[in-house]
Amino acid sequence: MKMRLNQSKQKKRRRQWLLVGFLGVLIVVLILLVLSLRPDQKNTRHTSSANQKSTVKLKPSNKFRDNGNQPTYVQGPVVNQLNQELKRKGFKGTALVIKDGHVLLNRAYGKSNQSGKQNTVTTTYPLASISKNITGVLLVKVLHDHGYNFETKVSEFYPNLPHAKSVTIKDLVDMTSGYMVNGFSTKNLSEAGYINNVVQRAQYNPQYGENGKWRYSAANYIIVSGILRKLTHKSYDDLLDEYIQPYYHIENNVQFLSNKNRPVAYETDGKHPVKAPKAAFYSEVGTGNSYATPYTYYKLFDDEINGKLISKAQFTALTHPVTGKTYAGGVYTLPSINAYGGHGTQAGFESSYRISSDGKTGLFLFSNQKAEPENEEITFRYFNDLIKP
Repeated sequence: MKMRLNQSKQKKRRRQWLLVGFLGVLIVVLILLVLSLRPDQKNTRHTSSANQKSTVKLKPSNKFRDNGNQPTYVQGPVVNQLNQELKRKGFKGTALVIKDGHVLLNRAYGKSNQSGKQNTVTTTYPLASISKNITGVLLVKVLHDHGYNFETKVSEFYPNLPHAKSVTIKDLVDMTSGYMVNGFSTKNLSEAGYINNVVQRAQYNPQYGENGKWRYSAANYIIVSGILRKLTHKSYDDLLDEYIQPYYHIENNVQFLSNKNRPVAYETDGKHPVKAPKAAFYSEVGTGNSYATPYTYYKLFDDEINGKLISKAQFTALTHPVTGKTYAGGVYTLPSINAYGGHGTQAGFESSYRISSDGKTGLFLFSNQKAEPENEEITFRYFNDLIKP
């Protein structure tokens, strides 16, 4: 009898332990379930931090700022006359006309290469010297990010340049530094090699470097490109990739020269291609090494004018020339007609434009054939007709 009682007690204890164990497992499962439904605090803080960063610096959008590039022809006196003249001259390139914010003409002309392929509105051309404006934009952004400004002396970066303690970054941007160099290297060098070659050979001409006097010299923007490298430890292409290419269809040297559909430049006869080594493009660091369609450059510069690429105050500081001059920040300011302009030639290509100071009216001609006189004359003449009431 006593033995049966002990067995009964043992069974009861086992049932109690099994019940306790089951309840324990159930509680653990419930705790894990509750925790899985709660937002992780670490991830929440990370998301908040990411959101704060995105408000400071724009993230690349799936939609480029220069979307909408398509052939356009709106009948009108200026458009019709320009179209007829370009055809008559055998113009090779792309023409873009904007009036009061509306595209009136976006048309390509002539052949792009010797295979017979024709230019289109999406054909990219060397921006040549108007690339300097993009370099100016990069400079504004990098100086701001690193705590420098236009009044910083060149000696901060290149103490061995002559008069570096008195020449400012703004002097470089305005081409009032007095620095000049006799041509660029034709050798195949690295980006740093081309920059160092110019820095080592740069000479100071007091006739243009003192009292704010001006002299066009691409050496200024080569030196600016060197300053960008020193501040960021990045190449020019890396800076394009960071600040410009997420928003605009701008190409760098590698992208343009490796593009099988890129245009070939022709001599004035329109038949013989211009023979240009790669150094003709790669040596132009910051002064002629970016590529775009007229439409893309129009959208970029319009955004620049209206504070969407850099602030309006930064744009004014960048493009404000010294008294009595018109050039600054890769742009010619033309107060007599309330407009901006730019022009460049490079290895047989030519880029020229004029645009009103509000960005609403403009004319752009990018070409892949040498012209005599240069297409700049056409740009200026028709723009003057375009802005008439």
